[in-house]
Amino acid sequence: MNETEPIYTLVCTDTTPYANWQCQVLAHTWHAVGQPGELVRLVAAPGGGPLPTHRHARVVRTRAPNVHPGNGDHYVPYNRLFSALEWLHQERPVGTVLLVDPDMVFRAPVTTPVAPGAPRAQHWVGFHPSGSAVDVLLDETGVDPADLQTITWPALIHTSDLEALLPRWIDLTAAVRERVGLWESDMVAFVGAAAEAGLRFTPDTLGAFMNWPEETVAGAPIIHYCQPVEDRHGQVLWTKHDYHPWDPIEADPADARLDYCRDLLVILKDFVATRQR
Repeated sequence: MNETEPIYTLVCTDTTPYANWQCQVLAHTWHAVGQPGELVRLVAAPGGGPLPTHRHARVVRTRAPNVHPGNGDHYVPYNRLFSALEWLHQERPVGTVLLVDPDMVFRAPVTTPVAPGAPRAQHWVGFHPSGSAVDVLLDETGVDPADLQTITWPALIHTSDLEALLPRWIDLTAAVRERVGLWESDMVAFVGAAAEAGLRFTPDTLGAFMNWPEETVAGAPIIHYCQPVEDRHGQVLWTKHDYHPWDPIEADPADARLDYCRDLLVILKDFVATRQR
């Protein structure tokens, strides 16, 4: 492994305001923790128009669609896959890619690069190698169910491995979408593409998904607020789905059920406060 190769934190979105405010928070926390390397935001804007700007991220326009060009399926995560492949082909970066979603924040840096063939990924709590979506993977790839790893992103993967993985990742996402229609079809397809390629990920504690058990993801450097923040009684304290930037965060972090949820609310409140100064 070349320790001098950069770490590219890669987030892929379209041009919607919903994605933009999340990326602004992501970029702020990426800079605040001193994450090494470069934050690259790929923005799918096939129709042209202005791009968002960020103080701490490099924004790259891609032609990637939210609609699969082969079957017409509208599924927003397609822009992640097509954008990443376009970026790899055009810029030919060499190094480690840290795959993140826009609705993630850093609370500590991720500093260890990975070598080709040695990726690392967050353990997917709750994923089981069975069910209709997995049946699609098995039908399409012929892999042994035991080879399906319970992994998701945040993930650290070398650019060479990501480029090799993406075409099949796209194909399997389309297959799962067509037959099952899951919102997490791209996540399931990621598992299948890796298994088919024989690419084995080392499980790592990289991202705390709302509301995974504290003991499972305690200390994760990245927080994924994909689901609502809950209090100790299971009631919603805050959710990205209802949030309007940059309204004050009224929820008291002390009321959150999980430690990393309290950290998230503190991060959000602090960032909103800087926007209002």
